[in-house]
Amino acid sequence: MKTGIIMEVNERFLTLLTPDGEFLRARKLDRDYQIGQEIDFFPINQEEAKKKSFFSIFNSFKAKTAFAATLIFMIMSVTLLPFFGNNNVYAYMSIDINPSIELGVNKNFQVIKIHPYNEEGKEIVNQLHDWKKKNIQELTNEIIQEIKAQGYTKNNHEIVIGTAYEKKGQQKVENQQWEKEIAEIRNELKTENLELKIVKGSIEDRNKAKEMGLTMGLYKEKENQEKEMRLEQDNKVNEEKVKQKVLNNEDSDQQRENEISKKEERVEKDNREMHKQAEKEIREKEKQLEKENKARDKQIEKVIRESEKQTEKENRESKKQIEKENKEREKEIKKENKEKQMEKENDEQEQRLDREGIKKQKELEKENKENEKQKIKEEKQKHQDSDD
Repeated sequence: MKTGIIMEVNERFLTLLTPDGEFLRARKLDRDYQIGQEIDFFPINQEEAKKKSFFSIFNSFKAKTAFAATLIFMIMSVTLLPFFGNNNVYAYMSIDINPSIELGVNKNFQVIKIHPYNEEGKEIVNQLHDWKKKNIQELTNEIIQEIKAQGYTKNNHEIVIGTAYEKKGQQKVENQQWEKEIAEIRNELKTENLELKIVKGSIEDRNKAKEMGLTMGLYKEKENQEKEMRLEQDNKVNEEKVKQKVLNNEDSDQQRENEISKKEERVEKDNREMHKQAEKEIREKEKQLEKENKARDKQIEKVIRESEKQTEKENRESKKQIEKENKEREKEIKKENKEKQMEKENDEQEQRLDREGIKKQKELEKENKENEKQKIKEEKQKHQDSDD
């Protein structure tokens, strides 16, 4: 006994495809069969049925259709398999307002890991349901809504978002898509009246932060604050040095005032230049990101249009091919019906001729019998006349 998928059904036999790739025949039993149905069967004519050629099975239109459907299913299964099996972390995103939570996402930007970094974060995570494989934007919005619902935004309106890639040298296209996801999250958070700060780090920063029991966002924020404090301290030290120098220079009060004024002006000017430069860099980055987003959107739209055109073209060709095969099949059926009609007419003509021949033979036999009777009668009459 073997197992196989039904590829063709006729009046007496079934044609089946086995898991080994063989096309075998089995006797049709008194039951209903469907193309594509998997059944157990006993092969017949084993020597003749072994491994039919790939093209011989295509002589049947139904078999072609079933085989094409099976092939498409196999291709789709192979194509979609990586998406269902993607459980590796591609990037991390941390959310800090008072609850601290870290999300790990795969290349499809679906959340596959959640780690709360404090008790407040655990309370938020405990309220999330069916978060596995949710889109990063959707789950982030749920987290923010839960944070607001639990009152953590009443006294604190600043939220820190930290991002880091799992591996160095991620593909540029993937990075751009990740940046687009973060930009979408930023746009959504703007509607929540929250002051948003986004910091970027590396996987090394994340590991250091984890050792300290912090999210990567808080770690980078702390690092930036320390840098600002060091810069402020350095400025204060410089100011103290200037003041001390001025105080030590008792001979020229006016000179001291001028130097202090100049120093203050230089410091103020440097600060303004630094702020201008920082604002300029931010604007340039935002413009570049917006430009890249537009270019990506155009490219995506172009790919979608080309794909739709290709699909439409393939559908038209497939439809023409099916119509052509149907016409050929109709011609074959008409031809077969015509041949059957001719055979039927020939059979009827032969039967009619046979009946006419039998009838003529009977009439001839009857005529012969009457002739014989007439001859016998005449003979008797002759004998009677001779006796007289």
